[in-house]
Amino acid sequence: MKNSFISFPCAALLACAAAVLPACSEKQEMPSEEKTYTISGEADKDGKFSFTKALELSSDEMTLTAPWEKGEKVYVYLYKNGQYQKKGMMECQGSGTGTVNLTGSVSGSFSVNDNLLFSYLHELTFDYSGQTGDLEDVAKNYDYAVTGASISRIVGETIPVGMIRMESQQCIVKFTLKDEEGNPICPDRFTIDTVNDGTSDTYPQFAKLFVPSANPWVWECGPVEVVPRKKTNELFVALTGNYTGSGILYGLYNAHLLLTAVVGNDVYTYEKQNVTFNNNKYYVIEVDMKKQ
Repeated sequence: MKNSFISFPCAALLACAAAVLPACSEKQEMPSEEKTYTISGEADKDGKFSFTKALELSSDEMTLTAPWEKGEKVYVYLYKNGQYQKKGMMECQGSGTGTVNLTGSVSGSFSVNDNLLFSYLHELTFDYSGQTGDLEDVAKNYDYAVTGASISRIVGETIPVGMIRMESQQCIVKFTLKDEEGNPICPDRFTIDTVNDGTSDTYPQFAKLFVPSANPWVWECGPVEVVPRKKTNELFVALTGNYTGSGILYGLYNAHLLLTAVVGNDVYTYEKQNVTFNNNKYYVIEVDMKKQ
């Protein structure tokens, strides 16, 4: 399956960011004063490295692809002294699933080897609460992607950053809800939660609100609640988690999953142990729920 998602541990990404950009023999400027620079780079959106709000579902509904839209914004941060400092913004100059140009401006004092962080959709505030189950809603409000790079050269008042490969911060799961007889369940409210029953070494939870601070990054965790805007038994949900085993940020890892669907006064549930949802993946799941 062709994926549109890649996960990453931010600290590790920034640590190896110097390898992202090529060396150059041009004269490099080492500014110490505040000034405004033009910043530009090529962004690869061929459906492998990242995704944006123009999420497209294939005809068989098994693959998500991610073309750029002209004018989409990417926020630029300077990581220094343990802090993320917003310095400017870049805009997409083209559209489609191929390589496009991102161009914008940043203001501040920059030097070669400084670490930059690029954030798509929101300004480093990743909030997964308030979902409606629509793919359009996921694409518009929960399609978070970031990446990092080290400045390898400054030419006059320009900072070229080479290839920018945005990396997603969540997985997307399509839940199809049915009762034990195979009839569709169209919930008024659908909740995705985890149970701490001692079946795993960790207690993985979903991140409802993810706000990076200086150190460590701060998560608000708990159940993710979906309130559909229309009657349907097919719900698209963006999920991520707070487990970082082996330096990898998972959507959910080795969890005891608890799903609850409320239809009027009726309550349906589904439980499954040892569930892993990896960020950068798209999952299609049919759920046979039991009426309580």
